[in-house]
Amino acid sequence: ETGQDGCILLDLKHLDVKDILEELPETKFLVKKLTGIDISKDPIPISPAMHRLIGGIKVNEFGQTSLAGLYATGQNSCNGAHGASLIGGNSMTDSIVFGRRTGEAAAKYAQSNNQRIRDKGSSSLENEERTFKTITPTSKSTDTTGSIRTELANIMNQHVGIFRDATGLSKAQSKIEELAERFSLVPITTPHGPYNQSFSSYLGLKHMLDVSSIIVKCALGRTESRGTHFRTDYPERNDKEWQKHSIVSYSNSGPSVVYKDVERS
Repeated sequence: ETGQDGCILLDLKHLDVKDILEELPETKFLVKKLTGIDISKDPIPISPAMHRLIGGIKVNEFGQTSLAGLYATGQNSCNGAHGASLIGGNSMTDSIVFGRRTGEAAAKYAQSNNQRIRDKGSSSLENEERTFKTITPTSKSTDTTGSIRTELANIMNQHVGIFRDATGLSKAQSKIEELAERFSLVPITTPHGPYNQSFSSYLGLKHMLDVSSIIVKCALGRTESRGTHFRTDYPERNDKEWQKHSIVSYSNSGPSVVYKDVERS
């Protein structure tokens, strides 16, 4: 069944109310809370949403990154095992197979570099403390982490979703740059104390802005369609020019992209 706005409708009315309450209580609660729909009486609109990122931190087959001592695995890593469309269930390979390989490699590294890791850890902590002190709680900005996050979500959903083109991506790029500038003036209302949720939200938003900037830059550069990346202005897949990985490095001046040819085993 299709809804008026073109979305697919999931109809559960054939289930008894008792079965829904026993088997799907959380689903019933969440749908009611978010949409006002009673799933025992009305169909549920199903719309596309971002499930997971394709790609991640570049690692080798043992989860090692380009930084000595830093390992990554699972959904936040990219080891080359998947293509441009991560099929549901493939993440189990990352978690089970590469998770074990990465854990063993990281443990071996830690055991052989114990003192160096301890010394470097102290230095990293000092750097983070200095960064924390530069974030002022006295800024007169009227923005909040919540308001900027909402604007970021809207612009990414509008222009960097399933279908994208140069015009929309360029608008998103400009908006993200504006949001990053405004974000630099956002105060932290509670800058001290344990379990500091405002600081956690602040750092989370900073990372979202960074990742969004990277996604848009890569999408603008890749003038083809491949996997989950679909450019309406470049609808065809172009293996001759674009069968390659996009590798991003980040600095204070923003993300820079280089490309690496896909290696065939």
